[in-house]
Amino acid sequence: MSIVHSAHHNILNRQPPTYNYGIPRSIRSVCVFLNICMRLNNNRAPGVFEPKVPENKKKQPDPKICIIGAGMSAGLKNFEILECSNRVGGRVLTKYFSDVKEDKLYGEYGAMRLPKSKCDNCHGQSGSTCDNCHGHHRNSHGHQMVFDTICYLNKINKYAEDYRIDLINFIFTDAEENGRYFYNNKRDESCNIMTQKYADENFDALGFPQTVSKDYRKLYEDALSQFFDELDKDIRFGIKKLMEYDGYSVYSYLKEIYLPGKIPKEDIEETIAAMEMTESATGLFRLAFTEAVMDGYTFLHKNQEWKTIKYGMQRFPDAFKPTLEEKYIKYNRKVFKLKNEGNKVRVYWEGDDNGQIYDEVIVTCPLGVVRQWELPDELDKCSEKDYIKRRAIRELNYDNSAKIFLKFKSRFWERGERSIVGGNSSTDLPIRTVIYPSYYVGDSTDKQAILLGSYTWANDAAKYAPYSQKENVKLCLKNLKTLHPEANLDEEWCDVDPEHGDSSIYWPNEPTTVGAFALFGPSQYTNLLYKMLKDSNSNIHWAGEHTDIHHAWIIGALNSAVRVVKEVLYRTNNVNLWNNLLNSDAGKELLCNCEWLKCDDIVKEK
Repeated sequence: MSIVHSAHHNILNRQPPTYNYGIPRSIRSVCVFLNICMRLNNNRAPGVFEPKVPENKKKQPDPKICIIGAGMSAGLKNFEILECSNRVGGRVLTKYFSDVKEDKLYGEYGAMRLPKSKCDNCHGQSGSTCDNCHGHHRNSHGHQMVFDTICYLNKINKYAEDYRIDLINFIFTDAEENGRYFYNNKRDESCNIMTQKYADENFDALGFPQTVSKDYRKLYEDALSQFFDELDKDIRFGIKKLMEYDGYSVYSYLKEIYLPGKIPKEDIEETIAAMEMTESATGLFRLAFTEAVMDGYTFLHKNQEWKTIKYGMQRFPDAFKPTLEEKYIKYNRKVFKLKNEGNKVRVYWEGDDNGQIYDEVIVTCPLGVVRQWELPDELDKCSEKDYIKRRAIRELNYDNSAKIFLKFKSRFWERGERSIVGGNSSTDLPIRTVIYPSYYVGDSTDKQAILLGSYTWANDAAKYAPYSQKENVKLCLKNLKTLHPEANLDEEWCDVDPEHGDSSIYWPNEPTTVGAFALFGPSQYTNLLYKMLKDSNSNIHWAGEHTDIHHAWIIGALNSAVRVVKEVLYRTNNVNLWNNLLNSDAGKELLCNCEWLKCDDIVKEK
């Protein structure tokens, strides 16, 4: 989500993609939400507007729909999904290092955790809710739809155990706060690597210059959290208020708006540098302040807990398979061209020079992929709308992200006086963030385990790009030795089996994504995205996490799925299908926790 990468609030939750052409960072090919799309609409983000039936538009009772890269069908029966890879899931991708599920030797190349609002009365798993709150407890950061979807999938897959999704706790912060904290080459008074708890209580030991405010972390959190109450009270008003500052980068907002008057002028520069180094990632403060607030709204929310999926997040997209007929999904279709033919669109993919014609096309691919395509005449017109679309495709920013996984003979980090169970370590060394797995709780520490030895974004991730996996693993292991000198890592480390492929990924190198996830620069929400989405008369529709306010989260892709399904149904004058979806039992069940019902007209006001 973006901007908080600290010891306590390690907000490096960026989830990238792989093996899929043009897939937004969540569920891609599985987004065919026949029964689910209806319920998603409620969580519309800003940038999502109320579509209208075009004037004099005749009803198309059975429009032929093409979903490039993934999609949603909304009860339509004449649709096809063109998927570049041979799998479903997109940027929800679990890397398995063993063929035996029970070994738990896996790591999440993409999405790895799910934010959930706490309800003291709710103890159910798999998205279930309790009788006391009836599923209506407030999920103030807007991710509840993900859990409703999981619950719904478990219902329809109740006789298919292989597709059941079991949620387990994701330990965001180690209970003892023993995650290592190593910045500025400073150690504690015993010359040990600091723990996060020690760092919190001993600012003077951190090695910052005197011009860094002792309250730099609290100041940063306050700069973001001052918007949270408005977002909680009225998501529509809160987003509109936040977008008044969309023209600011994180750096410019802190320097020009927030910090003056709170700390001496001469301290501002170094205080901001310390904030970015410990609470974010190198270079991210050049991006939009709105991104940082929405990140913080998820990561810093006081009423928050975290979940993940037992045996891997890949089980989420896989659970959609029973709801889809194979005939609807065309695998290994690498799209390279869209062409207008009358009021229809011809879609071309490699290996088929003729392509196929569709009434409506839904493009869910990351815009870096779309940038390589031949685009239709519609986008060559001189109108402002078409000009903005081309600008958006070229300019909207995607961030970098890299993950390096290591296999060890045992969970050495869970042993000793300063043991770590879950949570993370944070450092200014190249590895930046270490994520300790939560899914081994209760297992013997002597069993083999997978550790996310380095999780990086932005400029930190880019520094890995020129080197081979072997070189990056070597560097990662070297940095881990610094953080864990108590362990003999040369003895503990064991390379992954060659048959299971690489153990690291740098998302910008993936031709299916050309970047990890959308993370906009200043004014890109208001000047590009919102204007790009305003054209309800086009038969080419845009979806994916980059079209939502929740960048880099599964919920962003789900929100966009709802919006674009409604968009297509209204454009083809099938409003009755939309209403049928909303009034169905599944629609009512899936809509019960939606909060963004009042965001439809934000785009129209931009």
